[in-house]
Amino acid sequence: MTASAALITEYEARIAALERLVGKQALELEFLKGALKSAPRPKSGTTSAITGPAASLSPKDAG
Repeated sequence: MTASAALITEYEARIAALERLVGKQALELEFLKGALKSAPRPKSGTTSAITGPAASLSPKDAG
C-alpha cells in the first residue's frame, strides 16, 4: 500500500468515526429537546443555569 493510499484509509476511518459521533449527538439532542418539552415549568421566579440566583453581599463584601 502506498503512503497516499494509507493516508486515504486513515482519513476514511476518521470520517466514519466523526459521522458516528455526529449521529450520536443528534440523537442526544433530540432526546433532550423532548425532555425539555415535557418538563414542568416553574410557576414563578426566574432560574437559569447560566446566571443562577442573585448573589447577596456579606458584610465583609459590602465594604
